[in-house]
Parts: sequence; structure tokens; C-alpha cells
Amino acid sequence: MKKTIKYNEYLSQGGFTLIELLVTLSVFTVVSAITLANYPKFNNQTAITALAQQVAISIREAQVYGVAVKNSSSTASVVAQNVYPAYGIFFGTTTASTTYGSGTSYSVFFDRVTGTGPAPYFKPIGDDYFTDIGELVETVRIQNGNKIISICGVKLGDSVCTPAYGANVVFRRPNPDAIIKIKDTSGTWPYSSPTLYECSRLDITIRSRDQDLTKVIQIYSSGQINVK
Repeated sequence: MKKTIKYNEYLSQGGFTLIELLVTLSVFTVVSAITLANYPKFNNQTAITALAQQVAISIREAQVYGVAVKNSSSTASVVAQNVYPAYGIFFGTTTASTTYGSGTSYSVFFDRVTGTGPAPYFKPIGDDYFTDIGELVETVRIQNGNKIISICGVKLGDSVCTPAYGANVVFRRPNPDAIIKIKDTSGTWPYSSPTLYECSRLDITIRSRDQDLTKVIQIYSSGQINVK
């Protein structure tokens, strides 16, 4: 009986053998190597997905501001009682670089009201594009080396996506649909009396820091947003 107890005590005090330790360390090393090798790609995938969601949320916020009659901070934008401005997003490309819209930034703006429509909505009337800094609400900076690499719009009655240097997505009460207009010729913002083309869809292509991953945010005139 005493021998059995001593044997059990010996077994309880036993540890890993050298072979078991080597096998465990080998498995740990392989798993760690695989994890570390995939981490940069995972990190970039997470960052580019977050940017696409950020752009989509900014567009939705502009839609809520425009449809839910958010007043602007500028009293000059209100030309009559119960009249509120439309809100929108301004996108610019690196070619038409500006502080307010480029490959690394885009801006939320209110469309300064210049007149009103009939009752009961008193529909505000603006120019449907980011005119000057007086309309600026917020400029969103794109972080982590990701950027907007191209913008294109499908003009009304057309089927191809025309490259754009600047684009505006505007929402005006009471309609939740998007007013999409692009500037397809070169030139830096602020644009002086620009020729704008209304579009049924706008495609914004973003790219990750390592230039390996891309996503396309598609905004439709119906207000729908897709991320591909």
C-alpha cells in the first residue's frame, strides 16, 4: 500500500518530457508565425472597411441633416421663416486637391439658401454644390495612410461612369433622395460657376495604405448606399 502511494506521488510531481516540450514549442512557433504574417493584411482590411463605413455614415448624417431640417449656424443661410438649407458631402480628388476635399479628406457642408419654394414645405433652393468655406460644417480627415483614389459618376441618361474631379451629394427636404452632381473637368476648388452634371450614381474608390486592398462606395440618387 505504501509503495502505491509513493508511486502516485511520483506521478503527480512529474512534468513534460523533453519531446513534449519541443513539440509544444514547435506548435506555438508555427501558430505565432502564421498570425504575425497575416496581421498586416488583417490590419489593412480592418482599416479600409472602417473607412468605407465612415464615408457611408457621413453621407447618412448629411441625409438626416437635410431631411430632418437641421438649421445651420449661419443665420444668413435662412431667407425666410421655416426655411432650412440642404446638406451634402463634397468629395475631391488628389488632382483637384484642396484642404476640404482630396485623396485624404472630404467635407460636410450646408447648401446656402438663395430662395424658397411654395408652401407647405418652403423648399429651400441652393446651387447643389460646395460653394465656399462659408458653407463648411466639417472636414473629415482620412487616417492611417488610406485614401480616395478615384471618383466617377454615371450621368443621367448615360451608362458609363465618367471620371470626376469633384463631386457633391446633396439632400434637400422633404425628399430623402440624393442630388448627385459631378465636375468632370480639371481645376481646383473653389470652383467659379462650374459646369456640373447630375448623376444617377456616384462611385468613390478607396485604397489601403499598402495599395493592396480597394473598396468602392456607391451612392445612388435614390439614397441607397452600397459598399463593394
